[in-house]
Amino acid sequence: MWYTQFSKREFLEFWIGLSKTIRGKLQRVSELTFVQSNSSVIHAYWQNEPSDTYHFPSILVIPDADSKDLFAAVNASPQALAPLSAFCRVYSYSEAENYFTAPPSELVCNLLPAIVSLSMAEAIIHSEGKLTWRAMSPAACKRTLSYAWGKALAAGVPTIAIEKLPSRWLDTYSLINSQGVFEPVRHVISNMISTLNVYAQIASGLPTNSKAGDLAGAIFKRDKFLINECWKSISKESGVEFSLNELSSSTREERAGYLQLALRQASKSRNDELAFVASAFIATQVAPGSLEHLDLLRVTGNPSIVFWYALFAALQSPNEIMSGQGGLGYRIHRDIAKTEEYTSEPLADVAFNELKAMERSGMEGFARKFGHTNEIEVELIPSVTSSFTFYSKNSKSLRNDPLPSLFSENELGHVSKLNPAKTQLEQVIFTLMNIVRDLPDDDKAYPPAPSRKTTKKKYD
Repeated sequence: MWYTQFSKREFLEFWIGLSKTIRGKLQRVSELTFVQSNSSVIHAYWQNEPSDTYHFPSILVIPDADSKDLFAAVNASPQALAPLSAFCRVYSYSEAENYFTAPPSELVCNLLPAIVSLSMAEAIIHSEGKLTWRAMSPAACKRTLSYAWGKALAAGVPTIAIEKLPSRWLDTYSLINSQGVFEPVRHVISNMISTLNVYAQIASGLPTNSKAGDLAGAIFKRDKFLINECWKSISKESGVEFSLNELSSSTREERAGYLQLALRQASKSRNDELAFVASAFIATQVAPGSLEHLDLLRVTGNPSIVFWYALFAALQSPNEIMSGQGGLGYRIHRDIAKTEEYTSEPLADVAFNELKAMERSGMEGFARKFGHTNEIEVELIPSVTSSFTFYSKNSKSLRNDPLPSLFSENELGHVSKLNPAKTQLEQVIFTLMNIVRDLPDDDKAYPPAPSRKTTKKKYD
């Protein structure tokens, strides 16, 4: 690795091309050796020795307070290569300290199937009925916060950086879309944070700090006794008091009755997380080893139930979830596990901090520099890149749809066009569930009591 340092003025002259000569200024180093100071020193590192044809550094470490001004200065010059962060991975001093001096976070277990399942669930909810589980694609999952969350954990980025992901993902989405579609997306993200945190705690070997997390941890450990104890506590507080023995010994139709009871209870408790958790866990017992209830649970209008369902289903049957749909989960898993090195050159079109610095000038100037049509790849935090759909003002798709969704038409496929009957049926189901919710309670007669034992008990 080669290293030199610039003042802010020297770097701008170098980047704009007024001064390309750096020979004699480089020194060979084995690691990042920057020292944080009050001066505006920019530290530059090259993975390979720079040549006359390609002399851009792989990494820049710049003072925290100077990043906005530096990005603005580079983008204001018509001669400069921009965005700057498309060619160099840019760290602030504080980010570099977190990434290169603190010990990296490590996953103690392979829980990527769970984050794959969550990315599928998130894609279905964001699509607002235009995408179904059986029409899922890897490209749609790449548009989700869950996907970025999984890549961050797989790359072992510092915890403080992972904590920034939700807000940066939402900020990026709001920058490239109109406010009319922002509020529904923010509602979805706010409902999934607790599920993502539980996933991260289990994957990192940390203790969970909630009853829902305790149940998820017990499922992952395959501890039948602990699962029973967690369920007793959750079922009692959520108002769906029946044992797991009753659930496991009932028929599929009877389990569906238990699910309907739980969903009714959850509809009365809009802010009761445990009621959502209970409904989600019961749904995994109706059709174990699959995610076929994702579409049904989506029409309840409660994202939390969908996310807990996706997490519980993947923890119970990871192989079945990954191999379903012709191995769709394994393809998503491959992409999440493919991480970027901290010292490598960036793969994104632009980094979040540079995008934010150019917020006022808009994104139209960047559009022709993107690597894909109607798509922008943003490095939300160093080494974690996420994709977003972007339509320029002159785009035909934008003229047809003034409020573009999170996905492009190709990623959504032709589900809504080819299967309108299913969409109408989902609306009918949602209406019927609302009617059932408003009926007087008669929980003694509902769900039907198990008439005989047809399956082997799962929870002793």
